[in-house]
Amino acid sequence: MTRFRKDTSGAAFVEMSLVFPILLLLTFGGVQFGLIFYALSAMENTARVAARAISVGEADDESNGTLTMCGSISGSSANGNKSAEQIACDMLASLPGDYSVSASDGQAGAFADSGEDISVTVSVNRSAIVLADPFGLLQSSGVFAKTVTLRKE
Repeated sequence: MTRFRKDTSGAAFVEMSLVFPILLLLTFGGVQFGLIFYALSAMENTARVAARAISVGEADDESNGTLTMCGSISGSSANGNKSAEQIACDMLASLPGDYSVSASDGQAGAFADSGEDISVTVSVNRSAIVLADPFGLLQSSGVFAKTVTLRKE
């Protein structure tokens, strides 16, 4: 019996087999959190840039507040300028997923008046960003969305 107490030849393997799944879960959880945080940060920055373009008169809204998939956007607004939605879609092209963008400046087919609110929303299905959700914590059937509202200068 004392021979088994002194024999530690398999102890490291047993310890590793207990710790490794937890370490793996923490590692992939950190990677998943980083991907989600990066995507949300990029979406917010994109919405801010598109809203700023409308605010300073460099672009106009194409969708007039309707959420439109990036693949369905023509790229030009009613007055011929590059649309804010196209600016946003160009910025999001390198990210995974099918993004939807809406921009509203309160004026259909024209530039916003000074002092009006400009709103840009960028959204994507969570399943495009969430790699794996084995415990159902992220509700991968939902939508990630970011909205930025600025005032026309």
